[in-house]
Amino acid sequence: MRYIVCLLICMGLGRFCVAQDKVKGLLKEIEVSPSDSLKAEYYKKLYEYYQYTTPDSAMHYVEQGLSYFRKEEYKPGIARMMGLRGQMASLKGEQERAKVHFNEALALYKEAGDDNGIAVISNNLGVIEGRTGNYLRATKYFLAALHKFEKTGNEKGIMNTYLKLGTVNDINNNLDKALDYFNKGLQIALKQKDERNTAYLYNSIGIVFCKKDMTDTGLVCFQKAYELSQSPEMLETKIHTIMHIGNAYKDLSKYNKALEYYDQVKELVDPELMPETYSRLLLNIATVKGLTNQTQALEILDQAGQIALDIGHRALYLEVLGERITLYQRAGDYKSAFQVLERSKTLQDSLFTVEKNTEIANLQSLHELQQSNIRVEQLEASEKSNTAQRNIIIAIAAILLLTLLALTFSYSKTNKLNRQLLLRETELQRSNAIKDRTFSIIGHDLRGPIANIPMVIELYKDPRTSAEEREYMLDLLTENSMASLETLDKLLHWGKAQIKGTAILPKEFRASHNVQHQVSLIKGIASNKDITLENKVPADTILNADEDHFNFVVRNLLSNAIKFTHPGGSVVVDADRHSQPGFTIFSVSDSGVGIREEELARIFEAFNSSTLGTNNEGGTSIGLMLCKEFVTENGGKIWVESEVGKGSTFYFTFRNA
Repeated sequence: MRYIVCLLICMGLGRFCVAQDKVKGLLKEIEVSPSDSLKAEYYKKLYEYYQYTTPDSAMHYVEQGLSYFRKEEYKPGIARMMGLRGQMASLKGEQERAKVHFNEALALYKEAGDDNGIAVISNNLGVIEGRTGNYLRATKYFLAALHKFEKTGNEKGIMNTYLKLGTVNDINNNLDKALDYFNKGLQIALKQKDERNTAYLYNSIGIVFCKKDMTDTGLVCFQKAYELSQSPEMLETKIHTIMHIGNAYKDLSKYNKALEYYDQVKELVDPELMPETYSRLLLNIATVKGLTNQTQALEILDQAGQIALDIGHRALYLEVLGERITLYQRAGDYKSAFQVLERSKTLQDSLFTVEKNTEIANLQSLHELQQSNIRVEQLEASEKSNTAQRNIIIAIAAILLLTLLALTFSYSKTNKLNRQLLLRETELQRSNAIKDRTFSIIGHDLRGPIANIPMVIELYKDPRTSAEEREYMLDLLTENSMASLETLDKLLHWGKAQIKGTAILPKEFRASHNVQHQVSLIKGIASNKDITLENKVPADTILNADEDHFNFVVRNLLSNAIKFTHPGGSVVVDADRHSQPGFTIFSVSDSGVGIREEELARIFEAFNSSTLGTNNEGGTSIGLMLCKEFVTENGGKIWVESEVGKGSTFYFTFRNA
């Protein structure tokens, strides 16, 4: 044991000595280097060495370099140190402060005419705009940087910009375009043997494959990134890679394995230094925890959302709201889900719109067009002959290309807007149909029976009314009241289903007991028509379903059967537990008037007309419509068989316990 402890201490001291040697070497290079541009490069390497492990040390050397370059009045060096200040502020989530530093650096690079420096800062400013959800502005910065890097032939800069353009397209769900940018960047990184950016790009490519439901391919990419990110300078890449692996296992529904990787990230990440990463980690943990513990998941989401708001990361905060909506919907808390959805929709509309996606695509296409024109100009320079003819061809090609692009973008935008308009129109028509049907039911089926009640009461109070007439009026009042109550009950069920959706609460119960209860409730109405009710459901029929939904279906079908059965007829409820595995087939049969063939096809439709019963009983079409909705929501089916003059049988299925 003592030997192992000594060995570990020696290994730790060895790494410490190596680290100290590297720092001493960089400081020595700064001291002896005759070039200020080289000194700036070495200060940058010192910053990168310490930025994730000891940020105070990183900033110490940045401030040391800044002091030196100000003394020497070396503007590119001052600009480079200001850019590193901005990177550290951005990493800590202080985006406005980072913008100030980057803009100071940009002004200095412009004064010095340093195109590479301008491009680097443009990329940094684009990253900040992306983190705050301004993807269009971010794309403009990235394309401006790409143009500068291509102009100077800076392959590393081009590679970094491809990575950022790929990320913007990934966020906006342009996955094929994102993959194209990432693969272009990867080719350069592999060529230059740049392990840091190779790891970044493997991570980015892996994320796209996961979004394309190619999670196994994504895991291969993440594993490559993990193997490349073991040095202390690549701690951030290592953290992100481990979290991506956890996300992949989450997508594969291997939740315990996902949590193991998230725990590794939690041990490595510094919440104050990497707030965005920590917020995203909490979001991922909440997604998994929410499957078993909603309360704990919501508490974690509160923390993740607050961090996203504190650092101004609107897109990340939108993801947090999306997970809250999922949790509330899973718990059946539709009111809370709707409230969060309203907030989410407002924020989403400000980040992702058809117009913004189109403008981003336009910017990318215009940049590609600019590059095509540059290549054409280079060919013109090498082939000065046929200049006039070539210029005409180029002009015509450019006009045709621009016309084609304009038509393509116009068609794409119009097509998307038309689809949105059609969707809105469909929703509006459905909403108007619901409204019209509701007022029709209230005005006719509900108001009719209620309107009769005051008139009957006035007649009842008239002293000239005989005792026999009063008894008849009491029966009439009872009938109107029951009809109104039944219509109102169905209307409330239907309205709730239209507005909130039908949420099911399954549990085990004895179907025969519930059927008998519904029979007893409706027995009085059957007796008035001298109709026999019979319950043949076996006593051991046990279901696993929403009990309220089952009761409603049985009650409604019994009421309809009595309504359309002649006096002296019969209504039978039966059940078959063996014909359909896992389900019980219930039947409600009557010896009534039957249903015409042309009415059978639309009997369960939402706005089907109701028919008067054998004693002129009124009703609405809501009952059978709701029966179908409730049976379907519980995983079953409903259908009817009928013959005019001989009666009808309604069949429906519910899942066995």
